[in-house]
Amino acid sequence: MKVSEILSRDKNNLDLVRIIVATMVLWSHAFALNYGNGAEEPLFRFLRVTYAGELGVNIFFFMSGLLVTNSILTKKSVSQFIISRFFRIFPALFALLIITVFIIGPVITSLPVGEYFRHPSTWEYLLQNLYLKTNYVLPGCFDANVWASDVNGSLWTLTYEVACYIFLVSMFIVSKGSSRILNGIIVAIVVLAFLPQNILQAIFDREFILATIPMTCFAVGAFFAINKEKINLDFNLLAGMALLSLVFWRYNTMIDLIFPITISVFFLLFATNKTVLKLMPKHDISYGLYIWHFVIQQVVFLYTGQMNVYLFFLITFVLTAVMSLLSYVLVEHGAINYGYKLGKKISVSKFNFEKLYLYIALLLFIIMLAKIS
Repeated sequence: MKVSEILSRDKNNLDLVRIIVATMVLWSHAFALNYGNGAEEPLFRFLRVTYAGELGVNIFFFMSGLLVTNSILTKKSVSQFIISRFFRIFPALFALLIITVFIIGPVITSLPVGEYFRHPSTWEYLLQNLYLKTNYVLPGCFDANVWASDVNGSLWTLTYEVACYIFLVSMFIVSKGSSRILNGIIVAIVVLAFLPQNILQAIFDREFILATIPMTCFAVGAFFAINKEKINLDFNLLAGMALLSLVFWRYNTMIDLIFPITISVFFLLFATNKTVLKLMPKHDISYGLYIWHFVIQQVVFLYTGQMNVYLFFLITFVLTAVMSLLSYVLVEHGAINYGYKLGKKISVSKFNFEKLYLYIALLLFIIMLAKIS
């Protein structure tokens, strides 16, 4: 079948796939936060090339590239796309940060509560994470944990997810939706991802380099969406990707990209299986699982100490699933619906949203260049 055939919501169960992938990240962090690193994680011990968490993040980016690119190509409305993405990401993130800073922080900090709230780092954590400048530290929190002082190590990828959205929309406007131009840009991105590490290190910081493969996976997902009428999604494609993975298994940079795309193709086929289609979750709690699990695991470790890692995973998965469900029902669902309605209202107005967006994107690009230099 063509990729286009599976992109209808009733023909795939990508909600379940996203929940599985988010659980992979939670699973991986259970080992890292319990032992101090992920070396004991079964997938890494077996493959020796990637962790379940790293693989999960890369698959997330691939799926995001596929779905959001298909969305903007189908609706052809920049304003609707931007507004819907904003209301998908930020309300739940804001709720997470408020609860972390004002409820979890005061309860677990080793500082007196008054000093905790007077400390500038408390407010820096809230504000910087809200505008996606990742900040990991709340004063006096988790200092004695194995993974010391790191409140929420999952949030750093949101910066690069949003950066991918900004770049995608910019290229869509500039290219006027031309598939030839967009494909050329994607090829250039993939080539840049394979630049020697010393060149990348001379230009970008460590976190950006870590995000290179996820962002490239996003670009490949976008490629699948742009060419959805041409790409056959079948066992032959999966077998070809698996063969490529075997050929490049010992070439780190190549396998870092090829393997997650191979597993992403597997999950796309999995999502269209008739039995899997019957397992459609009522609520998409994947985003909540992703942004909530790390801080919950840190809290559990703080009070229990090191325990059997499989029990640790089970306890933290259940707690995170409950919190994610509350997040979806109380925050995300309403925000998504509001964003959809607001986006439709603005998209039919005469306001030139695209021109304003390009000016803002150019300003952000200049700021980014200034930061790098």
